[in-house]
Amino acid sequence: MDYTGTRQFLQVEIPEGDYSPECLVKAIQDQFDKIKEKYGIFFRITLNPVSRRVSITCDGSGPPKGPRDKVGPLGPTHGAVTFGLTFVMVGTENRVYDFGLGYYLGFIKHTYEVNSQGCYTVESESLINTEGDSYFLLAIDDFYTVEHKTNDSYVQCLAKILIKHHDHKIIFDDGYTVLSNEIVFAQPVDLKQVRVRLLDAYGEPLDLHHQNLSISLEIKELMNVQLYDSYRTQTWTKGEPQAGIRGQSGPWSETGTRKVQHTSGSANAIAYPARNFN
Repeated sequence: MDYTGTRQFLQVEIPEGDYSPECLVKAIQDQFDKIKEKYGIFFRITLNPVSRRVSITCDGSGPPKGPRDKVGPLGPTHGAVTFGLTFVMVGTENRVYDFGLGYYLGFIKHTYEVNSQGCYTVESESLINTEGDSYFLLAIDDFYTVEHKTNDSYVQCLAKILIKHHDHKIIFDDGYTVLSNEIVFAQPVDLKQVRVRLLDAYGEPLDLHHQNLSISLEIKELMNVQLYDSYRTQTWTKGEPQAGIRGQSGPWSETGTRKVQHTSGSANAIAYPARNFN
């Protein structure tokens, strides 16, 4: 409440950007100063450089800056009262972690009630962290070697790429991770289109902000390509359907069975593709 006893709902929104801990605290304090000038309510945020914990304090309230005043209120004229603190970011309300600004500041809960028992001050339980995700997920079509669990679902992807630095360098797979990112196909597979997606820890596409992204996908070996092509082209030239009307098919001839009786090697497990009679 302000100095007149009127309940106020105050919203602090920080623009998107790449913040250091000190820069983020300053950006929030700038918003608190605007609240002081408009409503006369004194909030301050501090960062302990040793413990790396953040504190938010209400010092009280007073008459706000008038239209003819050159400066805002110099200090509170009324004492602080109990206030509520809520951290909300649209789309992350159900998250236990990574729920937005409060989590980055080190607060582990979405809401707080601050009263005189803490001198109208609330301190973060955890440490301030503005580094962002320590990894991201690389998804290519429906091929996956990693099954990543979130709070309420699973994300399947090809690779979990660890971010070991944040200074815009190239990230190489140097064996730092124990996860295997290699897929071995039990039978020949045609790759007509490769859809690459870069995801965060919750399976949401990352915003690259129009930056370029380069990914090297290495194909180490293609097994029995000639044998696969031979069966695909020769087997399906036999046994054409006797009916020539689209959407209708007649009986297959004896030589046009869908199963090859004598095969060897990896071709034994081939599941032949459906024919297209259009």
